[in-house]
Amino acid sequence: MIVICPIAGVGSYLQPFVVSKPKALIKVAGKPIIAHTLERIQQVVPKGTTIVFIVGYKKRLLIEYITHLNENMDNYFQLEFVEQESCGMHNDKPFFSGIGDAIALAKPFADNKDCFVFFSDRLPVNNYTTLLQQCESNNYDGIINVQEVDDPENYGVCVLDEHQIVQKIYEKPTSFISKLSIQGAFLIKKSISKRFMDYLVEQANTPLIPGETHSYVPIIQRLINEGAKIGIHQMKQKMLDFGSLDKFLEGNQELLEFHKSSLEKIKKLKQKGKIINSTIISPVFLGDDVFISSSVIGPNTSIGNKSKINRCILSNTVIGDNCDLSNFCTDSSIIGDFVTLENMIKNRLSIGDDSSIVSSKNI
Repeated sequence: MIVICPIAGVGSYLQPFVVSKPKALIKVAGKPIIAHTLERIQQVVPKGTTIVFIVGYKKRLLIEYITHLNENMDNYFQLEFVEQESCGMHNDKPFFSGIGDAIALAKPFADNKDCFVFFSDRLPVNNYTTLLQQCESNNYDGIINVQEVDDPENYGVCVLDEHQIVQKIYEKPTSFISKLSIQGAFLIKKSISKRFMDYLVEQANTPLIPGETHSYVPIIQRLINEGAKIGIHQMKQKMLDFGSLDKFLEGNQELLEFHKSSLEKIKKLKQKGKIINSTIISPVFLGDDVFISSSVIGPNTSIGNKSKINRCILSNTVIGDNCDLSNFCTDSSIIGDFVTLENMIKNRLSIGDDSSIVSSKNI
């Protein structure tokens, strides 16, 4: 088996945080999204498994971080990086021809092998063990990870026959077809992987109409039409979605609930004088060398490394690394790295890296 991860795109729904970093490196519950993902992949594939990362936007940052992370994981994965070239620029950001074309770039590594494709902005609370087991036990040609959602128009969706085999697959339908949405991963077995890759390459060589992209969805439908048996794995655990700012905060909360705060770490920070006259309401994540004084932190709040918090009330919020916040009250906000904020009361803020907002009025 090989694993394929397309992470070339900008992630425009996560503005302003993707101005300075690719979306896979945005931190949630104390770690970049891609770190949470690779931990889960590590649990379901053997050591030495090849992961092909399709990179593009801010590729150097991605390659450096993933390589360093893999070294810290005792070089568990065999890493390959392939660049997807952009089609041009829009609003000073590159745009790409689509996830289908990104996956096609993994063809040299993928022919006649099982291909497990995952997307870094979707994350299972646990891992993908049951998906792989179900595919093997049912002798499928492939399997799609799915979950029922209330907003299927934002996802690819599947229509099944009476045997729970996929008959139709649609990309973000404009009218209601099914609540059964594609969520984060699918597996193409070696019985059809060569055709899957050949069809993706054929599609990639087809000129695009301006504004359109190439998806993998019509390729899977083509294989189904030719008789491929594609099953579904319906996740019982919650799938976390980091594709938009609103869902980002929901994902942070779920991860904090799953990885309960270490009371021992909070105790040590207090003993070191790093938490003074403050109340910590779990679940929270506190990074290394944080300093908190005269504040109320939590619940559902993550604070990055070396951030200083003074006279603040923070709930349901993600704070980046090296921030300096003083006299600041907020709920449901996302604050980037190296941000200075003083004298502010405001909810639902989204402030990118290297920002400074200082009000002259004390609160």
